Amino acid sequence: MRYLLILFLTFSILSCNSSKNKSQSNDDVVGDSYSGPPNPYFNFDKVEYFSIDFDSNNLGELYQSKSDSAKRFLEIYERWYPTNMEEASKFRDELLQYGYTKYEVKDSLHFTINNIFSEKECEVWEAAACIPEYRDILIFYKDKKVIGIGKVCFGCDLSHITGTKVPTGSFGQCGDFEKLEELVKNQNNLISE
Repeated sequence: MRYLLILFLTFSILSCNSSKNKSQSNDDVVGDSYSGPPNPYFNFDKVEYFSIDFDSNNLGELYQSKSDSAKRFLEIYERWYPTNMEEASKFRDELLQYGYTKYEVKDSLHFTINNIFSEKECEVWEAAACIPEYRDILIFYKDKKVIGIGKVCFGCDLSHITGTKVPTGSFGQCGDFEKLEELVKNQNNLISE
């Protein structure tokens, strides 16, 4: 167990150093950044928001578990699952199965959500340096069909977005992580089901 802890700490330090190197070369990134009006990731008519209150101190037990259920939860919580829209068909039910709470984002906030989930020009870019924990997930619908998924880690300012052809590398920049967090954490913006 001690060796796993040392390995994890070494990986974390190397990740931080790698991110620092990337963030020092922001001039290169900004020079190649998108220029133009916001380019939305999705054309949607409904957004569901899922969240979970999970104690990350329990992750060690899940990593040691050999069960398929623990492995699938880790795929949802920390990794890039789903990776395509074929996998997305059962994703919503899996979120509910693993303890995520479901809300619907009020229609009046669709314009704001659309602006956040858009490729846009930003003057300042930020880099993240931690292992994401996807406690917050948005599912986008058009005509009752899932067309996109946005998994967000507000602690790391990292995301995994599936279902769009628009480049998502700039997601969360321009203060959008903070705007999105404020929006979804405000119960007045959500409809409980």
